[in-house]
Amino acid sequence: MSTSEETPLWRRIRDVVSSNRLFKFNIAYHDVDREAYADRLFEDGVVTISDWALATTGGVELATDGSVLSPETVHEPYGNTLKGQIQWDVIRDIMHEEIYPDEDTKIKAGKAIGSIRTFVEGVDPGDVLLVNLPSGIAPCVVEGPTVYDRSTEYSDLAPNHIMYRKVQWASDGERPLTVSADLLPPGFGTARHTIEQVSDPSPMVELLRVVEWVGDSIGQEER
Repeated sequence: MSTSEETPLWRRIRDVVSSNRLFKFNIAYHDVDREAYADRLFEDGVVTISDWALATTGGVELATDGSVLSPETVHEPYGNTLKGQIQWDVIRDIMHEEIYPDEDTKIKAGKAIGSIRTFVEGVDPGDVLLVNLPSGIAPCVVEGPTVYDRSTEYSDLAPNHIMYRKVQWASDGERPLTVSADLLPPGFGTARHTIEQVSDPSPMVELLRVVEWVGDSIGQEER
């Protein structure tokens, strides 16, 4: 039996949060049926992110559809296989020219690319996301790398959401477990940007320690 099967999900979350691998994640809902899209994400066990119309408007094909997005799979000139890097500055400049042509600076393009880069490179399998769903903040554990697919059905539900990662949602078996952002410690609610790392996870660690104690106590009583 694998470690993930032996260890309850909430303990895995506690351990990850303790090591400061916790991110807040907002899913964009522009012109989207929020409930239907959230249901699809839960059903498929994924989270998605937009490419800000780089593919449809900017003509940027970062990688072959269905491939894991990495320095080895990114098409030239967006990747440098010799250096093993994705050329984020090149992609940012294209976004500035094609998506934000009326902006005098590259600030908006830089923030957008920063979110995509964090989603692709900053979050590792095993890290925890606090996802802002319509029903509340839902935790999930990331289980796979970023897949790039312009033909994905997710983009039919949420325009331009052509990148996704497999996750394990905390759930009751039928729906994600969520909590109101107002009930979370300060700094753990909705992110200011699409995705950002929680700078100080200690309040959540303390809360999860209480949850662990309660869970162990209930388990002992049931035995």
